[in-house]
Amino acid sequence: MLQGVELRELESSSMECLKLFNACVFPVKYPSKFYRDLLRPQNATYSRLAYLNEELVGAICCEIVDEKKKKVRRLCISTIGVKAEYQGRRVGSKLLEFCVAEARKDRGLQDIFLNVQTDNYDAIKFYKRFGFKRCREVKNYYRRIEKLAGFPRSKDCFEMALALKDFKLAGEKRGRDVFEDGGVPVVNTLEFLSECAEEFKSNTLSKNANGGVQDS
Repeated sequence: MLQGVELRELESSSMECLKLFNACVFPVKYPSKFYRDLLRPQNATYSRLAYLNEELVGAICCEIVDEKKKKVRRLCISTIGVKAEYQGRRVGSKLLEFCVAEARKDRGLQDIFLNVQTDNYDAIKFYKRFGFKRCREVKNYYRRIEKLAGFPRSKDCFEMALALKDFKLAGEKRGRDVFEDGGVPVVNTLEFLSECAEEFKSNTLSKNANGGVQDS
């Protein structure tokens, strides 16, 4: 484990630094609203920046999602990333451990979820180690992704979730886990976006559509 890594809260003064970091780590560009929303107290609670000798080496950005129609309150990990030269040294683990620990303190949260490219095998393996399970597959989720050397190329994603309470995750039937052995439900992008649009209209869903996750 890399020694001397310090986790710091998000502040308005650190947003420009975070923007530059995300541009280096992710093949996805995030709009200004994404960064403004991160500063909301309910989101900033779970988001952290990882510094080593005053250098930003990792970050986790989260957002509370209130699905009032389903009477569910969830925590979305919009991004988690570590600079390439520091990967494999538990910086990402430290960020995710913090997030999970904080989420478990909130009795109102049902689960933590994230989206990961279907060909980002290292990231999928990383999340599984923390107990995340695949819920469903969304086709053509990353419609504006940049195909860069060294990055996963798939536009499809898996939604993965970690239950914080004793309840059924999406795709779970009759108490039987169907995420891995029983297959992953495939969601058509148009149906998925239509469902999200309906939630937005009723002001019940607040989720960044371009959220991405990078192996750390």
